[in-house]
Amino acid sequence: MLRHHKLATEGAQAEGTVLQWSAGREISKAHLLIGVKFEDGEIVEFSEDVTDYYAVPGHVMKQVDLPPGDDVVPLPLYDGSKVPVRYDPSDRKKIMVDEATLHQGALEAFVQSKHAERAVREQQLRDS
Repeated sequence: MLRHHKLATEGAQAEGTVLQWSAGREISKAHLLIGVKFEDGEIVEFSEDVTDYYAVPGHVMKQVDLPPGDDVVPLPLYDGSKVPVRYDPSDRKKIMVDEATLHQGALEAFVQSKHAERAVREQQLRDS
């Protein structure tokens, strides 16, 4: 069996679905309930503490390395969103969010949206 820290690098990859996002009344705790359905039909649910990511009610965010002026990238963690996970194939209850893959995907989507916004602004300037 893989120990928790090895799951992040050696665990098998799968895709989970956020089933429920919840936060404490005082914004002191935030949790995700995530479900993973494996090819053989087995379903595993697990809870992930995202208190460190919590920034705005209803949104999960995390500070990541970005160009100056942009310091927060929203992560796609809301009810129904898909998230990458890693698990131990010999014990599927040992499972966690694949944070590196999640962050990379969020950063790529953020950069693409910024490029698209810039292209629209440039086209508007050319058209005016």
